[in-house]
Amino acid sequence: MRMERAKSFILVLLIGISFILTFGLWNYQPNIADISDGDVIDEADLGGIEETTRTLIQPSKIIFHTGQKYYGFIDPKEQKNLYEEMIGFRLYDFRMEQYDANETASHDVEVIFPTELPMEILNSLFHFNNAEVQLPTWSFQRIYFTFNNHTSSINLEIVSIDGSKKATAVINDSSHYEFLKSYMDDGSNLQEYVLITESGSTIYIPKDPANIKRLRTTYRFIDEETAKNVLFNDPSIVNQSNSSIRGITYFTDSSQLRILQDGSRMLFVSPDSEDTRLLSFVELLNRSIVNINGHDGWTNDYNLMEFNMAENMIRYQMYYQDYPVFSSSNLSIIEQRFNSQRLVEYNRPLIRLDSNFPGDEVDLESSEVIIRFLSEQGYLENITDIRIGFRLSYQTQADDEYILVFEPGWFMKYNDSWTEINLNDGNSSHKGGD
Repeated sequence: MRMERAKSFILVLLIGISFILTFGLWNYQPNIADISDGDVIDEADLGGIEETTRTLIQPSKIIFHTGQKYYGFIDPKEQKNLYEEMIGFRLYDFRMEQYDANETASHDVEVIFPTELPMEILNSLFHFNNAEVQLPTWSFQRIYFTFNNHTSSINLEIVSIDGSKKATAVINDSSHYEFLKSYMDDGSNLQEYVLITESGSTIYIPKDPANIKRLRTTYRFIDEETAKNVLFNDPSIVNQSNSSIRGITYFTDSSQLRILQDGSRMLFVSPDSEDTRLLSFVELLNRSIVNINGHDGWTNDYNLMEFNMAENMIRYQMYYQDYPVFSSSNLSIIEQRFNSQRLVEYNRPLIRLDSNFPGDEVDLESSEVIIRFLSEQGYLENITDIRIGFRLSYQTQADDEYILVFEPGWFMKYNDSWTEINLNDGNSSHKGGD
């Protein structure tokens, strides 16, 4: 009898414990206050932002013509702000004509891009009054604006690279006329530029450039595991090898990702197939933007630098405080190559800039000194552009931490490669971005 009572007691006790545990599970709510949707980091997200055609295609210079003198912005930020307004202009009466090289044109504003652009890109830059406008197949690198003071309008002209054709349009909005003209009438944000024509190209450079501060920034590495998750569809099948010479390599049977320069840069290669159809520029640009936006890959400020249609290659250059950045270690370049179906090569830095520490001002040489040096060295004939920008380099602190140094300087595009103009060495050292 006692045994039966004991069994009954144990059974009741077990049922009670079971009930308590079940009730507890039903009412349990984990503490997830610190894991909201906004705090979850996508494993395939580099932590940057998204960009568009309009934000990536920026002019290298905007030049104002006043009589026989030329002016450009002191602060490149002002140039960027103006261009953002200009691409909102609506174009009327768009036409295409043959260009007469003998005609004497007098333009008021000249917008110069860092690379030639196919005319098809105009649909992404401007608004056309006629939605059915047919754009030609030729390319351009400059857009000219001329004020019509009688009608308070602006005439726009685009000349083909080979100088045989041109496109014209009218900007009828008087507010745009007043807005653009105010920059010339005021002039407080402008500095004088000088013209160089010895190479056959029309190159404008600041006559006496303002001093620019040397800048130092801390930075963070983008985790290589994150890069792996971005570039491989199934990271679980990816193999890894480590080498003191080659660094870390992730690979599958068809693709390879190398982490280079102590984790500061990556190179992804997925061998091309027989499908080698060439993409149009708009196809290439759109595909690249969609790809990089897909993993928030614009981790710093970048602009379109150049492209190669024969290789389906596109390249973007880092900008810092709206100045172009040049690096001999390729830390200022994002480069992609596609076939007609997919990404086949991706070269980019794996660093994100943090806080900056302004340093001392750097006295840049005058245009007179630069031109004389280039002439004496015999460089002028093969130069197609000259710009002020930053040279990017590493610097070790006392605590062995690395920071990035942005050193102001003059840079030239010599034989299609960007090179720093180094007067101290008596020659120019290659600091380019390719």
